[in-house]
Amino acid sequence: MDYVLEHFKHCCSYSIDTESDCDTYDIALIQIHSIPVELPAIVVLIELNHLPSIDSLLFSQIRLLFDFVFQSRNIIYSWGRLVVELEPALSYDIFIFPLGGELINLQRRFKTWIEEKFFPCVECKFICINPCCSQCNHFPHLGSNETWSLQDSLIYTCGQFLDKAPTKNYWSLLLDPLYSTISSSTLSIMIRYATYDCLAVSYLHRPVLENWCLQELKQSRICLLLTNPPSIMFDELEDISDDDIHLNRLEDISDDEIHLSQLKDILPDAIPFNQLESKFVLRDTNQST
Repeated sequence: MDYVLEHFKHCCSYSIDTESDCDTYDIALIQIHSIPVELPAIVVLIELNHLPSIDSLLFSQIRLLFDFVFQSRNIIYSWGRLVVELEPALSYDIFIFPLGGELINLQRRFKTWIEEKFFPCVECKFICINPCCSQCNHFPHLGSNETWSLQDSLIYTCGQFLDKAPTKNYWSLLLDPLYSTISSSTLSIMIRYATYDCLAVSYLHRPVLENWCLQELKQSRICLLLTNPPSIMFDELEDISDDDIHLNRLEDISDDEIHLSQLKDILPDAIPFNQLESKFVLRDTNQST
């Protein structure tokens, strides 16, 4: 844990995601991915239902970890409004509102970025589609106010598939491989999904904020995508005024998300995102004991 804290102390950019239990819909897991200037990076999984005693050293260290993440100088990326995702976890007393740092709703930024691009559609036989004026039934959300799911964004920008099926799981159960009652195969799928769901946000942060072309994204090495160069400065990013706290319950996954059985009909060459090279992840750190 000391190594993790030292790493987080000096890191200035993070991606955060959460998972909720499939039965209760209560938040059960917080995933944090550090985005350093140079690799390695760390993915931390915080199991809210299995936190240590509040008067223990480990609990104090978990609080300190969140203090490091939400320092005022930091940038925190999420897919959707982070304060809405984290509000249900306030009662666990591991962080406080208002959240510090610059909160970047990458989902909103992604829509602006992708709909300014020209990209091919094999189904329509168009060489290039301009989303601002073209009609295409094979690409989602064009010409509407709908936001992009993280799954859609990976498929249509870089041909990579993030299977969302594992999100409907019992995330309130212990994930520690040494003590979990979950079968080893299911547990492996859950931990891998939780890790890569958070990494996917980090994966897109530079192309969106630096306005890369799609070809540049597809040709970039993953180590370049998962780091944060000093050129991205805090004061260059717009304030996200709509990331205010409110108490609405998070909605479940939308029905229009693409499932694995439909993938080959959309992009035959798409590869699973969670099969990408993972050496950049130092380790998956489970802070439940």
